Amino acid sequence: MSEYNTTKRNGFTLIELVVVVSVLAIVGVMVIPSLRTLNEDRKVRDTARVVGAVFAAARERATVDGQAGVEILSLPNASGNYNLPNMGLVLYQLRSIPPYGGDTYGAACRYDSSTPPSAANRLVINNFTGSDLVQAGVRINDSIELNNSGVKLPIVDLSPTSMEVEYLAPNPLIPANVALPYKIYRQPVRIESSAIRLPNRLFLNLAFSGYSVDGAEMNLINPSVNDPNDLGYNIPMQVWFGSDGSITRVFDRNQAAMVRANSPVTFLMCSGNRDSTDLTNLANTDFLRDDNSMWITIDNRTGGVTTGKMAQITDLSAPLADQIREARLLARDRRSATP
Repeated sequence: MSEYNTTKRNGFTLIELVVVVSVLAIVGVMVIPSLRTLNEDRKVRDTARVVGAVFAAARERATVDGQAGVEILSLPNASGNYNLPNMGLVLYQLRSIPPYGGDTYGAACRYDSSTPPSAANRLVINNFTGSDLVQAGVRINDSIELNNSGVKLPIVDLSPTSMEVEYLAPNPLIPANVALPYKIYRQPVRIESSAIRLPNRLFLNLAFSGYSVDGAEMNLINPSVNDPNDLGYNIPMQVWFGSDGSITRVFDRNQAAMVRANSPVTFLMCSGNRDSTDLTNLANTDFLRDDNSMWITIDNRTGGVTTGKMAQITDLSAPLADQIREARLLARDRRSATP
């Protein structure tokens, strides 16, 4: 009998290795985009929860201090220009400061009925004794209480010794041309150490954010100046909370005034290359069709914060307000509470 010696083969041939590597490369090409999408989706979702937590923390601070808030700003690009004023990139906590009642004992002011105000539903208050309002840090959009009336009147114009205040009808019963004690409730101030910067590629799209059911009132359409180096292109967005946790005021960036929020306040969280020319128009409706986008909603009555994933709207040809309303309503079913 012939005896054959067989040699046991170990390992793979070069052809087999090439085939395996090719298969793995094909699978990688198919899977990696999905993994990137999944990672981007998770990044947006987690960041939206962080933003929600910032508002929740401000709400809790307000229940202790009586007033608090959150301020949202853009950031300059590499050239130092604020060319994307509707891109919210950094958030600050706002803390309350004590009311101001003058620098001297018995400080007073007067309602000057003889000086006509600049507009209807306004009063001129002057003769602030022993006080320099500007030096004291009083600002437009602060409010003043006269004669311990319990009524806070918003300050709409200001000088070191006089101011104009606005009232809602009926005209408040304030004695004219007599010395009145006063208390000025100043706006919350920024806590510099509280800055939260959003991660790379993520931003709050203020062009689609608002404080009505279908509005985009945070969209800065007409900056107050034409020089993009000026802070007029970086007008901050603010939300204030009161002692009961509710939203007391929201800043209207185009009116440059605090207004009441009669509906939930809603922010849109988006992703994209911040330096891309594609983002020069943040009001592009493609953001309303991006599955990675998230809605952050703050209840105006309770201050409760929820986040909801973007859902595909049905009518892409509908007016913008209708598209915003539908997108927010669809996301409502996907919302989760922020602790």
